[in-house]
Amino acid sequence: MIPELLTLQGLYSYKEPQTIDFATLTSSRLFGIFGAVGSGKSSILEAIMFVLYDRSDRLNKSGDDRYYNMMNLQSDEMSIDFTFRCGPQNQQKYRFLFKAKRKKKRFDQVSVDARRFLRWCDEKADWDPMIGVSDAERIIGMSYENFMQTIIIPQGKFREFIDQKPNDRSKMLKQLFHLEKFDLFQKTNVLTSRTKHVISNLEGQLAGIGVVDEDDIANRQHRIEELKISIRAGEAEVKNLELRKAQLDELRKLFREIREAEAQWAMLCEQKQHYHAQEQRMLRYERARTYFGDKLERRVQRQQEIDAKETRLTQLKQQADENQTALQTAAHQLQEAKAAYETRDRLKEQADDLRHLIRLKNLRAEQDSLAEQAETEQARAQQVETKLKLHRRQLTEREQQLAEQETNQPDTAELTQVQNWLQQRDKQHRALEEAKAEQERLCTQKKAVTQRLQERLNQTKAFAGLTDFAPFYERVSEEEQKIHARLQQLRHELQQALIRQTLARYADDLREGESCPLCGATHHPAVTVRHTADQDVAEAEARVKKFEEGEQRLHQLREEVRLLDTEASRIDAQLETQQGVLQRAQQQVETHQQQFVWSDYAGATLDAVEQQLKAARQHQAELHNSRQALKQLREDVQTQEEVNQKAQLALNEFEKKRVATRTQVEAYSNLLKHFEEAQFERFSVERLEANLEKGQARIAEIEQNYEKADAAQRQHEQQRSLLEGQLSTETLALQHLRVQETQATEELTRLCAVHEFQDLPEVEALLRESLDIAQERKEIQDFYRLLDTTEYNLSLLRERASGQQWDEAEYLHHCGALDSAKKELDEDKREIALQNKALDELIVRRQNRQSVEKMLEVQQHRLDNLKELAGLFRGSGFVDYVSSIYLQNLCEAANERFTRLTRNHFSLELSDTNEFVVRDHLNDGKTRLLKTLSGGQTFQAALCLALALAENVKALNQAEQSFFFLDEGFGALDKDSLRLVFETLKALQKENRIVGIISHVEELQQEIGVYLRIENHREHGSQVSYSWE
Repeated sequence: MIPELLTLQGLYSYKEPQTIDFATLTSSRLFGIFGAVGSGKSSILEAIMFVLYDRSDRLNKSGDDRYYNMMNLQSDEMSIDFTFRCGPQNQQKYRFLFKAKRKKKRFDQVSVDARRFLRWCDEKADWDPMIGVSDAERIIGMSYENFMQTIIIPQGKFREFIDQKPNDRSKMLKQLFHLEKFDLFQKTNVLTSRTKHVISNLEGQLAGIGVVDEDDIANRQHRIEELKISIRAGEAEVKNLELRKAQLDELRKLFREIREAEAQWAMLCEQKQHYHAQEQRMLRYERARTYFGDKLERRVQRQQEIDAKETRLTQLKQQADENQTALQTAAHQLQEAKAAYETRDRLKEQADDLRHLIRLKNLRAEQDSLAEQAETEQARAQQVETKLKLHRRQLTEREQQLAEQETNQPDTAELTQVQNWLQQRDKQHRALEEAKAEQERLCTQKKAVTQRLQERLNQTKAFAGLTDFAPFYERVSEEEQKIHARLQQLRHELQQALIRQTLARYADDLREGESCPLCGATHHPAVTVRHTADQDVAEAEARVKKFEEGEQRLHQLREEVRLLDTEASRIDAQLETQQGVLQRAQQQVETHQQQFVWSDYAGATLDAVEQQLKAARQHQAELHNSRQALKQLREDVQTQEEVNQKAQLALNEFEKKRVATRTQVEAYSNLLKHFEEAQFERFSVERLEANLEKGQARIAEIEQNYEKADAAQRQHEQQRSLLEGQLSTETLALQHLRVQETQATEELTRLCAVHEFQDLPEVEALLRESLDIAQERKEIQDFYRLLDTTEYNLSLLRERASGQQWDEAEYLHHCGALDSAKKELDEDKREIALQNKALDELIVRRQNRQSVEKMLEVQQHRLDNLKELAGLFRGSGFVDYVSSIYLQNLCEAANERFTRLTRNHFSLELSDTNEFVVRDHLNDGKTRLLKTLSGGQTFQAALCLALALAENVKALNQAEQSFFFLDEGFGALDKDSLRLVFETLKALQKENRIVGIISHVEELQQEIGVYLRIENHREHGSQVSYSWE
């Protein structure tokens, strides 16, 4: 897994949103996250693990009210947004989000608002939601516990892999490296059950197949050969009989065809007279249609045209009469409209006078309105002039007042600098006091640790009086060697006593003259007494137990002292760091005091300077207000001057309008022709407009009536001329059609006589039949063709049958013989088919039995092998064996760094019980438990094992890069060990590995160039800054 982006808000000390872009951090391969204790460094790792696994190392899911306790008390919302890459080659990108909100009315209740799991889709260039995902275990490929031991190791969890029990460690490796694939016991049992089931099925198949009789197969083969001979003879007989039957069938068919042809010939002879009459009738119809058809059709059409012409003449005469009446009416109406039309010019002049009177009325009203407006604008101009003078006087007074304020303005910038200097001085004094208090607290802790060490050592006589750790380690090593040597001696004595006790058991059964089961002697002069041997064993066991208890107490004392030594080293490191902090604080106070350069404020307090600064800022605000007021006054004066100018322009415009109005009144008065203005003085404009509208309507009505009457008269005259022309044309056309009708009738009468028809009605009746000549001719031709064909075929059939006779009885006898021969042949074929089927079944059964017997032999051999494998895979022995191989490989990989860190002093190994032990190469290569190392040495071993474990995870994920995050763990190391550890971590950069370190150790921060700095501000909470910004 490679992190890319993390945004968190409202988590623990992170009050405001903070975003960590891991791109620059991971590109440097080695980076750090530094900050003081409580700044929020470890919260970054906890946020990652929480959003990935919904678990927190500090708080339980239930009982700890974790959402409330995780949320910042000054925040109402908590959110974590984490983007990372993982999978093969770390190519797939994922994004996990978590949001929680505090309820408005219940401060102590926090509910989850959203938890989303997204995967980047390259095709869409967007995030896709992941369905059925609740945490990152399936995506990353490891559980929460394994993740904390291989990828991100939180504070206090660094040596957990070492302290695990062998079974728990094997279980972890099984989950981490998917070793369950080596748990083959259940799979072997499944295969065994399947094999037994197959064997049972095969045995059942053998029972179902039964025993195959070879004699039965031979008898059936002999019977099949006899049937084949019989079938061949039967098929020859049937073939001869079928050949004769085919000849008889042909003769039978020939005589049947002769009878059918004779019947058809007789029937056709009876129809011959009918078709002759039909032929004569068709010829007479065809002659009538040829000579009379077209002429009769034209005669009908001509008669229809004559009827249409007569109807049209009647309609035209009626329309001419109606048009004459309408023409007389239109002439009368035109005469009346013309008399009224001659008076329209006078009416138009009167309408123009009314328009001029209306305009005069409006102009005189406009004169009165302009006079009133001119008086109003004159009064307004005088008011504007008065207001302008007042604003100019106020502007002069405000300018004088502002000049006095600017003269008395204090120096605000200098006061601000003095205030900042005093605030920084107070802050540095507080930091100095806090540093002194922290140093006193650490000294008190150091004294308490020393006192606890003396009290604990005085409880043991061998270490009484010791006050330091180095003499204790030397003396405890001597005591351990003495106890170890004494234990080896006592265990040897116990082993000898146990041998004697065993021999004593045999001695109780010895009899003089009987052979000894051990040496075979028959004489037993000095027999061992069993009671004495049991007593020796009990005493030896008691001595061994006593020394083992002493050794255990000594180990316990060493561990207690080691813990006190670790705590003392930690306090010493903190004291050294705190001493540097104290010196820097004192130096900052002195340097700051030298920067004071304001002699006018020597001895001034922060409160006094703040009061002066407050007064100066108030004076500055008043000065700003005065400037704004002056600016507003100037704008008001400018506005009033513009208003005054506009008022004068308006007065001039009104005067121009009054002159123009008087000119228009005189012009319109001179235009009146029929009316005088005085006549209509009492008339309103609305009444004049109404009279004008009536006059215009009357003029329009007169013009419209005249134009309408004139148009109507012209239309009727045009229609009369048109009707007269149409009457003349239709009359001539009708006379011409009647002449043609007379000539056509005479021609048709002549044709009837020429073509042997009685009269014209006879021809018309014959044509009304509408015969289909082609169809009639075809039927007649088909009849005569069929008659000739039948006569010819009948002669041919009689010629073929000459000299032959048909015997129906002989035919039936031959058919019976053929059926009997076929029946016997079918019975033989049926029997041979049954025999072949039975023979095939016997042969198949014999082959199946042989095949099943071979398969059964193979499965029996497979079952024997599976039983042997089941014995080997029983329990988890094979998985434990593979797990031990993985642990051994981890030890070998870890030793590449551990031996270098310990300067070839120690190396890691596995005991027979899969416990971690160290081999001390400076003490004759002897081994002891890893737990007996010092705190710094244990950290080195844990670091090397964690790195080796991470390497295996990297190989498992097939990734070019791997990520490893370590929180704290460096406080217990001395400077040399710290340097070796740092060199080891830097060397990992060449291995394409990304390593992140969280610590407050100053030496590491000086060595690591790329890092995050976390600071916890009182108002803003934890703030993240980058070393490269």
